[in-house]
Amino acid sequence: MSEGPGEPMRRDAVEIILGFARTLRHAGVAATADRVQAMIAAVGHLDVLDPADVYWAGRLTLCGDASDLERYDAAFAAYFGNDRQPGVTPAPPPVRLRAITLDIDENAEVPDAESEHDAVTVQASRIDALRQRDVSGLDDEERDELRRLFTLLAPRPGGRRTRRFEPAHRGPIDLERTVRRMLAQGGEPSTLARHRRRVRPRRLVMLIDVSGSMEPYADTLLRFAHAAVRVAPARTEVFTLGTRLTRITRELR
Repeated sequence: MSEGPGEPMRRDAVEIILGFARTLRHAGVAATADRVQAMIAAVGHLDVLDPADVYWAGRLTLCGDASDLERYDAAFAAYFGNDRQPGVTPAPPPVRLRAITLDIDENAEVPDAESEHDAVTVQASRIDALRQRDVSGLDDEERDELRRLFTLLAPRPGGRRTRRFEPAHRGPIDLERTVRRMLAQGGEPSTLARHRRRVRPRRLVMLIDVSGSMEPYADTLLRFAHAAVRVAPARTEVFTLGTRLTRITRELR
């Protein structure tokens, strides 16, 4: 059986790729058999005489991670005799960024964008600091910000599984409903009925100490209680605890 005119060229290309794979292994790149087969298949769909096509076909199939790229470039240049890889443009020099911390004041001046180095403007926010601050030591401005945050607060206590069941598409088999369906159909088997535990919202009861020692915290705690009542008025109860226990749920509503 005679070979076609393109067969010797294809064999030569495969031998060249196999030799390049051996060079990569000596360079430390794990050019496994499956990766070499992938490169051969990729080159079969490209122009084997174009160095750029061969370069990218090998780079995309033979390299396993970023650490292989430098070894691959060196091996490609040594094996194919190119000082510079085809189709590869040199990487631009890294941009040196200079971080400038500015105050949260809106009137703060921003440095000129055409300075010697590119600058990244960083503005610090006091909101994150409020999460770690003792409310008794806040100033008037911080207290105003804290009150604003409380208006956005929507605390939800979650739900709890009760002892009662409700119909569901998934879950344990409901024997009683299944038997009733069969009796209604003259004893013929029907679709299995299933059920699950019913989930009810949890009730929230808050006891707020408003005695003299807790006076710096009373306002903050009452605002938190007001946010909870606003979200779930029917499931939230609030009491103040001082010399006596006082229910204030109705007033917060």
